Amino acid sequence: MTNSTVLKIAEKHQKSPGQICLKLAIQQNIVVIPKSTHNERIIANSELDDFMLDDEDMAALFALPQVRLGADPNNFNF
Repeated sequence: MTNSTVLKIAEKHQKSPGQICLKLAIQQNIVVIPKSTHNERIIANSELDDFMLDDEDMAALFALPQVRLGADPNNFNF
């Protein structure tokens, strides 16, 4: 990930950008199921309980432009 906002927050918390994104979802009570085939990322994905994103972090992340990949779940024919 190369987004400067995410990188700045990751550096502040001494975490990876991926951990910041996972923590953002978890702090919104969204269940996440991270996947990786790399042992170091599997371990990193489980190391999320030792920090919290503060209000400033959350506001900065919510201000990022949203990009949707895939079908719109509100307009999808199953």
